[in-house]
Amino acid sequence: MLFEGLVAVNPRNAYYYRALGAIYWRLEEPQKAIKQFTYAIRVSPKDVSSYVNRAEIHVSLKQFTEARQDLARP
Repeated sequence: MLFEGLVAVNPRNAYYYRALGAIYWRLEEPQKAIKQFTYAIRVSPKDVSSYVNRAEIHVSLKQFTEARQDLARP
């Protein structure tokens, strides 16, 4: 996958992790998507979109506490 290669080349780019998260989410692999959004948050903790995307997945998995925690962040 292209974005996996980009992450390997530049692991400090949160956009690549978010893109991978979105791809995994579309492929219906929520745990992999959550993992990628978590990496994006580590790289860029003030970027709200990663928290919102991860919260969306948590809601779909009925993990409401985790979703609320993500939405209460920056």
